[in-house]
Amino acid sequence: MPAHLNRDWTDRFRAPRWSLPSFARMRPERCALTGDVSGTWEVYSWSPGDAPVQLTARPHGTTHTAITPDGGEVWWFADTDGDEFGGWRRQAWGTAPGADQPGPAGLPAAYPAGLAFADDGSIAVGGSNEAGSTLWAIRPGGAPRVLYHHMQDAGIASISRDGRYVAISHSERGDNRHPAVRVLDFAGEAVADLDDGPGKGLHALGFLGDSAELLVAHERAGRAELLVWS
Repeated sequence: MPAHLNRDWTDRFRAPRWSLPSFARMRPERCALTGDVSGTWEVYSWSPGDAPVQLTARPHGTTHTAITPDGGEVWWFADTDGDEFGGWRRQAWGTAPGADQPGPAGLPAAYPAGLAFADDGSIAVGGSNEAGSTLWAIRPGGAPRVLYHHMQDAGIASISRDGRYVAISHSERGDNRHPAVRVLDFAGEAVADLDDGPGKGLHALGFLGDSAELLVAHERAGRAELLVWS
């Protein structure tokens, strides 16, 4: 094979890859994404039209990230040795590696189980470890408070823009491949439950705009489809 053709063929596998960006809801000109330009997957901040700015540089890479609604901070999950077990860090948008700060204080090390931000700065965050799945609610300036706990798998799916409601997935029936959906208020009280029963999972995708309507993926017809749950 001619040398230039061989180079073109191998370049296909050496080209950098990028994830889809997550845009800041209140500042859509700012977003966070991951890419492997450096040789490992790392977190970048990006404003379309400008070059991405690398935020993290870790030996085993960084793959979990989220951006706050105001675009001021990018959060990323700091695991140990690439095992996905650790805790969240936060970093000002557009800053260099090493500028990160600790995430919520007092949370135990865990596997990530969702992170969501409301427009007022309220946070819902989840983690799973040998103690089960625990989901926390945090008001601005306040301490984490347990929102939900169960030995079966659970996770944060979404938080409403006004911080009133948190949508979670849970596997209280013991089948984490077919979870159910529950909406809690910020005090942890159940507002509504949606469960299609054994063998049919539900996955909350997010609240729609500033409403209390939730977009949910379901399997009622034997294939993945969408519904809107009010």
